[in-house]
Formats: sequence, C-alpha cells, structure tokens
Amino acid sequence: MKTEKPSHIRATTAKFLAKSQIIPFTPIWSSVDASRLLEIRASSDYKFDAMFIYLLTESLLWMPEMNVSWDEKEEHIVFHDALNLGLSLNTKDDNVAVARIADPDRKNAWQLNRMVLELREKAKIGKIHEKDIFPLPNIVLNNVGMMDIEGSVPIPLPWNALMVTTFRIKRIPVADQTKDFSIGVLPMMNIVLTFDHRLCDGAKAAKFLTLFKQKLENPRF
Repeated sequence: MKTEKPSHIRATTAKFLAKSQIIPFTPIWSSVDASRLLEIRASSDYKFDAMFIYLLTESLLWMPEMNVSWDEKEEHIVFHDALNLGLSLNTKDDNVAVARIADPDRKNAWQLNRMVLELREKAKIGKIHEKDIFPLPNIVLNNVGMMDIEGSVPIPLPWNALMVTTFRIKRIPVADQTKDFSIGVLPMMNIVLTFDHRLCDGAKAAKFLTLFKQKLENPRF
C-alpha cells in the first residue's frame, strides 16, 4: 500500500464535492433521438459541445426562471439577468475543469463552436486560467459521450443550480410512442438534469428537461 498527496485541483474538487453532499441535488433523465444532431455533425464543423451549449441557451431563453442560484448566506433565490454557462473539460492530467462561457445568448453557433475549440485546447495543454473560470457558472454542460458512458448521476458543485449531462449516442430498437408502436432502430442519447431542489420543484425541472429534449431533437442553428 502507498499514499499519494492529491494535486491541487483534485484536493479542491474533493473539498467542494463533499459540500455538495448536503445540497438536495436531484437527478431526472430522458432519452433523445439524436438523428438530426448526427446529420448536422456530419455536414458541418460543429462540435457536439457547441451544439449542446447553443440549444441549452435557447432553452434558458424560453425558461429564464431556470437561470437562478442559491444565496447560501441570505438563503435567497437569486434570479440572474445574464447567462453564464459552464462547460466541463478534460485536462491534460485527466482531471476536469469547468470553463465559463459568458453571454452565450449573444453568440451564434459558429462563435460558440470557436469558443469550445479554444477552451478544449487550453484544457488539453493546461492553460485554463482564472479568467476562463470566474465568475463561477451556475449552469453547467457535462458531455461525457466521448467516454462511451450511457448513464450516471453526476454531482454538481455547490454553486451550480443545475447540470445537464449528455451521454454516448447508441443505436437501439425504439418503439414509436405516437403512432402504431412500430419498432425502428434510432440513434438515442440519454440526458440527465441534476438540479438543486431548493430552487425549484420537480415539475419545473421536468418541463425544462423536456424543452431541452425538444431542442435537441429539432435543432436549428
């Protein structure tokens, strides 16, 4: 047996995730037909992260009441005017950094795609700086599809109102729920919304997840 001192980022993450355990984070999930996303990905240079951020932003503009956070000191709900999203990125030492994407509603899909590429490269070479992280985002996209993962219950950090996690796209048999229940093979993607239950009830969170699902299945860029 041996022991090892954790890196600074690992120790910091451990400290905050321990604090997250006392927050009523609650997961809900759904499955998405990713056919249109795959078509767009094949015919353009859009990365999945950029498409997800763009569609998450659209969903938040439709439901701005989800752009909130919990004030621990005053025990108040804070409603934010501006959007400040986070994107989980793998670092060169296999840790995770959450980089911020400020004002995504003021950027088009190509601009978001360029930002995603730049942030990915920074994370890859260990060049994520404070300006890329602060102010801390209250809403985070966590895309783990490239890791061949189909599901999990991600734990947001204490200052996160919600985290949206997208998983691998897998072709599976699916019954048509709206017509004759005929079965076809579709590229399906699981999505999980983990939200702070102090900020809203399950019905509102479910409405938001359904809205995001609809955006993913009928994307417009």
